[in-house]
Amino acid sequence: MPPKSIADLVRARSLLSICDIGASYLQTPEYDGLIQNGLARLIGFEPNTDECEKLRGIYPEPHHFYTAFVGKGGPATFYETNWFPTGSLLKGNEEVLKRYTGLWNVTMPIAEHAVTTVALDELMADQTVDFMKIDVQGAELDVFQGAETLLGDVLAIHAEVSFVAFYENQPLFSDVDQYLRKMGFGLVKFLGPRACTLNPVILDNNPNLGHQLMWSDALFMRDPFSLQNYSTDQLIKLATLSHDVYGMPDFAYRFLTELDQRNGTKLGTEFMS
Repeated sequence: MPPKSIADLVRARSLLSICDIGASYLQTPEYDGLIQNGLARLIGFEPNTDECEKLRGIYPEPHHFYTAFVGKGGPATFYETNWFPTGSLLKGNEEVLKRYTGLWNVTMPIAEHAVTTVALDELMADQTVDFMKIDVQGAELDVFQGAETLLGDVLAIHAEVSFVAFYENQPLFSDVDQYLRKMGFGLVKFLGPRACTLNPVILDNNPNLGHQLMWSDALFMRDPFSLQNYSTDQLIKLATLSHDVYGMPDFAYRFLTELDQRNGTKLGTEFMS
């Protein structure tokens, strides 16, 4: 059977670098196993002070967390809501939110705050990121546009995307998908798509059931058949992300066999045996 971790077969020379934007700890992140196994280093950005302190307690040094708003850089407005995870740098679209069961009661506006966003290209100019996870309530495209140089080395992106505009002037999945394709990424799969019902209907007393596709996490990755520009370490990291985090043995095998062709090894055979 395949190994529990690609690290059982081969390890990259450097730790896998993770950048998590909107890193509040509402649940254990997908990459937690990499950190627990000593395979990754995490840099997180979370503007909520309490959540940032919580993250520092869960993931102490050498991991780092910053209470910063990430975007294109410059002045912005933060729209605080009655449930902190739904606060955004975009103003809530009240008309749309009230159409669907269960949304308005967790997105009610509380206050507006003048803030300054930082661009990742400026903040992390001397660093390399292998894997990016992002959940910033509709402002994902601003973050990517402020990180065009940094994205040049990123191997995979886990992003929340929306199919309905909960916020005013919110870029939707199609906008994010087109931008990331231009940057060399392709959609691999949706992760946990969510649907809602139209008010006032609730199905089986569960407000999380519905028919209108609303939002989802999505995995974007570099083309597994255009690997000529990727180093040995990058291929190992791609295999590790594919297998250890997302349970995609076919992708892991593709990256390992590319290593075999270069180095005369038999990692692919060992992985499949």
